[in-house]
Amino acid sequence: MRIFGEFIVLIGSIICLLGAIGIVRFPDAYAKLHSSTKCLSAGGTLVFLGIMMCFARPYVVPKVILLIVFFFFSNPVSTQALARACYKRRIGDINTVIDEYEGYIYYSRGPEHGTD
Repeated sequence: MRIFGEFIVLIGSIICLLGAIGIVRFPDAYAKLHSSTKCLSAGGTLVFLGIMMCFARPYVVPKVILLIVFFFFSNPVSTQALARACYKRRIGDINTVIDEYEGYIYYSRGPEHGTD
């Protein structure tokens, strides 16, 4: 079981490395958010599952399960908040063909106009 857990940690670490490379290489904010979300969701979860398999003790397993549940609830919420902030500040690729949120989201004028 320990060798399988170490293999799962290795796979999760590779996914995290690919996510970090994606954060550096992708051109706009939304693609970088996608890469970081996949890195944390898939890579982090696999690392935690591998740790749980390596250290299968009664006091480790519930803590790791709670960490995984916390990641699955907090990661989409934080990513959506960052994406909405990027959209409101018009950061990233704003030359989209269809903008379904136009008129629904209040745009901040930004610090260059004296209000935030």
